[in-house]
Amino acid sequence: MANCKICGEPVRCARVFHAACWETAAKRELETFCDHDCRWPRECGDEESLRELHCSGCALVRLLNLGL
Repeated sequence: MANCKICGEPVRCARVFHAACWETAAKRELETFCDHDCRWPRECGDEESLRELHCSGCALVRLLNLGL
């Protein structure tokens, strides 16, 4: 039986991580990227337009949502 690559606990299915571990790690990394590396939160004053115009088209957001 393989161990989860995130928490180290045994995994019973074919994945090498627990779905909950992936969701937690992905959200944490996405928040870190959005808060520190993305330019749009600083340049776009309205949060609604930020999400509609920039976050919805972000490749990183789409990639991480594939696993959620």
